[in-house]
Amino acid sequence: MRPRQPFVALVAIAVMSSCSDIVHAPWSVRFPSDGSLTCSAGLELWIQSGGCDGPTELYRAGFEIGAAPSVIETLPPGRYGFGARAHDASGNWFAEGCAVATLPRSDGTPIVVVLVRTGAPLDCAAADGGPDASDAGPSDARVDAGVDGCDDAGGPCARDDGHSIEAVGCNGPLRGAAAEDHFGGYCLYPADTCVDPGTFCLPFDDPMPMYGLCVFACPPASTFSSAGRCPSGSRCFTLSPTEAYCFPDCRVGTDCATGVCLSIGSC
Repeated sequence: MRPRQPFVALVAIAVMSSCSDIVHAPWSVRFPSDGSLTCSAGLELWIQSGGCDGPTELYRAGFEIGAAPSVIETLPPGRYGFGARAHDASGNWFAEGCAVATLPRSDGTPIVVVLVRTGAPLDCAAADGGPDASDAGPSDARVDAGVDGCDDAGGPCARDDGHSIEAVGCNGPLRGAAAEDHFGGYCLYPADTCVDPGTFCLPFDDPMPMYGLCVFACPPASTFSSAGRCPSGSRCFTLSPTEAYCFPDCRVGTDCATGVCLSIGSC
């Protein structure tokens, strides 16, 4: 068995530093070194404006390790408190912590929340052995959507659903089929094997996905497709008011790692 590590990489945060720049920052949780991670059944995360005791709660969500992403608005530049607490299978909140960070971070250092035992009882028996930390992270709670006012409406890539294929190539030459674990390429889910900074593994639409594509988050736009500050050869596709992702452009199946070019002109 691989050594157990008390560290779980959780979140890729998208910070809107301006309408022309999105900075991604990793957010991770460090469990106590007493092995309590093996008894953890889930986590609750929250973000507070101004710091850990700030006036406004911006986000709170609970999830099991390896669960599907949670998505909220991109954070504007500022000072925030990033909190986390862990519970066992019996619902005991046995560890919690909070870290203060000013975003964006120019050096790209991660935000690390160090959990401290609360003194609550810890039920390890109900965890059925608990997760191996080397297998438990990264899980896929994510904070990476966009903000209003940066949708480049009217730009060369702006198209409504049904006409997005007309904008293929609007943001630069086609990239071609991507290698595994790189932007536009296959990745393992929920392991999130993407290696390009700022990308993450977006799972395929399947009841129990094991694979996905490496993508970037981008600002949701008022049109289905937009440039969205995506890399050259790709566009931002707005799926909901809070979800938008960069996907590579394509004209034929061989332009895509999946071998399939969708009717919208994207992989």
